[in-house]
Amino acid sequence: MGKTVRSREGKTLKVEIESTENKISKIAISGDFMAFPPKVIEELESSLQGKVIEEVGATVMKALRGAQLLGITAEEIVETIKEILSSHRHAH
Repeated sequence: MGKTVRSREGKTLKVEIESTENKISKIAISGDFMAFPPKVIEELESSLQGKVIEEVGATVMKALRGAQLLGITAEEIVETIKEILSSHRHAH
């Protein structure tokens, strides 16, 4: 399940999630935004594995602390992940 959104700055944010029992088992975050250091998104994806929707906000903010995002915000990432997880939760 996934979702592609446009950020307030007009950049694309694409999030693909596989979940098991409401926990993120696999997540891919991509788009035409920039992140520094470059591996911070990879580290974010790793830190989100095994998390439930209630843990997403704190996990994203902690993983992105000290990182610089251009074209999107950490809040937009959190909102998108939560939207996907909540729509999937209600579908079952």
